Amino acid sequence: MLLHRWLLMIALSSIACADDPDSSTLPDAGAESDATVEETVDFDARSRRAAIHAGGSFAISQAKAVTSAFIKEDPTIDPQKSAAENADAIAAQIQAATATTCPTLTLTHAASSATLTVSFPTSGCSVNDVTVSGQVAIQVTAMTGLVKVSFQFTALSVEGHVLEGTVEESTTNGTTYSTKVTSLVADGVTYDYEGTQTLDGDLRGVTLNGSGSSSKSGDTHPTTYSVATVHQKFGACYPDSGTMSLTSKEDVTVGRRTVTVTTTESVLFDANTPSDGTVDVTVTISGSSPVTKTVTLPAYGECPP
Repeated sequence: MLLHRWLLMIALSSIACADDPDSSTLPDAGAESDATVEETVDFDARSRRAAIHAGGSFAISQAKAVTSAFIKEDPTIDPQKSAAENADAIAAQIQAATATTCPTLTLTHAASSATLTVSFPTSGCSVNDVTVSGQVAIQVTAMTGLVKVSFQFTALSVEGHVLEGTVEESTTNGTTYSTKVTSLVADGVTYDYEGTQTLDGDLRGVTLNGSGSSSKSGDTHPTTYSVATVHQKFGACYPDSGTMSLTSKEDVTVGRRTVTVTTTESVLFDANTPSDGTVDVTVTISGSSPVTKTVTLPAYGECPP
């Protein structure tokens, strides 16, 4: 249901990482033995970093840049239909959203499953004003009351940011989807995630819950994150409620000793976030007193409005 959001998530997350003020590394406190961990921390930079991650990650639940590109916001996938019928519906949606000759679609039907290969040329295709190249293999499997759609990205480039890996969606009722992201690599960062997405009763929004991790080559400690009842209306710039938390560990020199510091950054979305892009970010360093800052999420496209 949500391939277009994964494309946008990667583009935003990659751009966000490029703009990150390198706040992931705490400064060396030097030789002063009375220095504390808190004194080495730039809480403003930490808050900005959390907002960058939140802004990028929650692009999965909106559709500004590639709205309805591959699969509609309202359920295209129907667990009561066969794999072939669901694959045909996805193919029809892709064809409706892109040029007739770009990308190239290859559809293969088999017993209880179907495979759709979407190939973009090296020069790229415009998918709702976003340039995409590379390949996506979509496998649809249907069993009694269950449909599963697996997206395999191969050298898929979204606005110049390359994506490799697998995203899997499954549903038994067409309104609650389980999502599994396995070794999804974007610009050197590897993402893993498991969670659920539940459509609103009026099909105008979605609520996300889940957890995952991200890391890049050379990281001693991965960053872990959780998503708790984050709600977003389709077409809105940002979520309107819920919390995202990121936890990271770093080996820091404080005075004459090295300690492992745990940092938790909690991002709270509220009713004002979709219109002004602001969130409250609470940063806690290794059990110290929490510090809360109001931060603006990264801009993208026409957002914030």
